Amino acid sequence: MANTAQTALCLQVIACLLVLCNAIPAAPDRESSSFHWLYEGMADIEASVERFKNAKTRKAKNVILFVGDGMGLTTVTAGRIFKGQKDSTATGEEYQTDIDRMPHTGLLKTYGVDRQTVSRPAAATALLCGFKTTSGMTGVASGEANNCTALPGLEVKCALEHAKDFGKATGIVTTASVQTSTTAAAFAKTVKSRWYSDIYMSNASKQAGCKDVADQLIAKAKTLNVVLGGGRSHMKPYGSIDREYPHHIYRGLREDGRNLIEEWMTAMEDEDAQYVWNKDQFDDIDPDKIDYLMGLFEPYRMRYSSYRDQDGAGEPSLAEMTEKAIQILQKDRDGYFLLVEAAQIGRAHHYNYAHLAMEEFVDFERAVGVAKNMTSTDDTLIIVTANNGHVFTIGSGYPVRGNPILGLSPNNDAPKRALDGRYFTSAGYADGRGASSPRPRPPVFPTVKDFVLYNFQATVPFRYSSHSSEDVPVFASGPWSHLVTGVHEQNYIAHVMYYSACIGPHAYYEHCLGPSPNDRTGASDGKWINSGKRSKSRR
Repeated sequence: MANTAQTALCLQVIACLLVLCNAIPAAPDRESSSFHWLYEGMADIEASVERFKNAKTRKAKNVILFVGDGMGLTTVTAGRIFKGQKDSTATGEEYQTDIDRMPHTGLLKTYGVDRQTVSRPAAATALLCGFKTTSGMTGVASGEANNCTALPGLEVKCALEHAKDFGKATGIVTTASVQTSTTAAAFAKTVKSRWYSDIYMSNASKQAGCKDVADQLIAKAKTLNVVLGGGRSHMKPYGSIDREYPHHIYRGLREDGRNLIEEWMTAMEDEDAQYVWNKDQFDDIDPDKIDYLMGLFEPYRMRYSSYRDQDGAGEPSLAEMTEKAIQILQKDRDGYFLLVEAAQIGRAHHYNYAHLAMEEFVDFERAVGVAKNMTSTDDTLIIVTANNGHVFTIGSGYPVRGNPILGLSPNNDAPKRALDGRYFTSAGYADGRGASSPRPRPPVFPTVKDFVLYNFQATVPFRYSSHSSEDVPVFASGPWSHLVTGVHEQNYIAHVMYYSACIGPHAYYEHCLGPSPNDRTGASDGKWINSGKRSKSRR
């Protein structure tokens, strides 16, 4: 029997011969031929066989977790079509993103302990800590939210802490404030995720000993080699002026009068460390000379990618921050753990800004591509997933092939009217600001496909559109990425990371004591062995 490579080659030769003999038309008409789909299916099977046959079962030296906030399956599909229509001459539906090209895919069940629809903090705790928890709680097991006296005993160890215990460098990158839900789960333990600064806490909570997230970030300064995102206001004394916006209402928020940025710089006096807050400073960073980098580019969230060029001080893109983080972290001989969050996808969906959400997806996909190009699947596990989906949908009115994904349906150039006599878009939301009830649905025009701040129409009028309860997709490449197959609980991903990198509760399996990631000889079947405690390696 011919091996996989020979079979694939034969398929390609047959396809070429049939094209030459006019048995199958050239693109774009080839999809009309049944042979096109037969060949596509056979080639896909061969690729899948090869993929699983060559599953990588050595220890992962590095782990990168990408989280697209609000990036449900519909957003992945719409984002793919949007990018395809934006970047190529194809119709968009057949386009493949760098996320699509990852070899292993599954689904995650996102519900929380107390909610069918998960909150961002609870989802982040599941992904990073391996535990599902109560809505609104971060880095802790399920318990009574907002109750400081309940905190002792609820703290759980999460991915970043496990990685640090085993000598790895660590980093967080986000387009939100670094103190918010997803990145906070990497280092903070709090019964209320919105305690970004002490101004949001009650006196009773402070007296009970609870700490705000920004305070916890500084307390663990040397456990994080890279911190990049927004959130300056949560770090500075109340009323203090922001250098980027001296005449704006943006001011410091800390009631305790502390300047946590200065405290971070003091703590790093004996380290090769740098704090930056604008694009020029960021670009000037030489990763070979820096071991610790904190970059806070906005008082709160960073800007939407569509408006980044309007920032006078400038701010880096998610891809640029990802690249800089990897350059710094990869110097550690024991490897690294990096968390990267695209926070603005979900933010845009909350406002029914479908166009902005698509642009943020494209920005996120570029960051994934950067990480894939900078790393090797031999030693780096990359996982791409979402914390939750949104009540966002596409396909209304059966749009024709190649129709603008955000355009009128079924054809943006020749739209049809609904029963109310108005045009409608293919994309929409179940709830949010785009709803008009009880007023009649407003008219919609073909130009909405290019209107960045258009609130796409919704059914139920809410101030902010909701998360969805649906499963979210997960994609993976690298060592043990084949474990990301099938339908799993959301907390499963933390255990995949632990197991592949041999950290935390999964540090004692056979592959953990086998060849190093750079040793190409032999592999392990991943059996657990009782070998005693693994010694911590050093830089």
